[in-house]
Amino acid sequence: MDEQNPWQTPAGERAQQVRLRVLAQGRGEVAEFAREVLAGRASIRDVVYSPVLSDAALEPVRSSVAAWDRMSNAERERLAAEAANHTEERIAALNALDVPAESTRRAPVVEDDDDPDDGRPLMSDAW
Repeated sequence: MDEQNPWQTPAGERAQQVRLRVLAQGRGEVAEFAREVLAGRASIRDVVYSPVLSDAALEPVRSSVAAWDRMSNAERERLAAEAANHTEERIAALNALDVPAESTRRAPVVEDDDDPDDGRPLMSDAW
């Protein structure tokens, strides 16, 4: 019997939207990417298929992959089982957050920010 991915259930999909809205509240390229996804100008899968984030932003992911690669099969199986147990809790916790959709607006620009893009979103003219 195939198990359904919990992130693909209605509750999981809502939790993913909440997570994107929380990320979009911040500053930096991850926040900007979250805003682009929420606005429909990008897909979350773009992270895998195109260079939408810098190497620095992806370094924590690469470090985690490298750590996974160094683990024994037994360690991987144990961590996978633990992750499965915590996924439903994570989905429920995200869905319990009160993050309104309007929170996806860009964080205010600091006055002394010498942004050469003059406050425009990252890659705003690339779409």
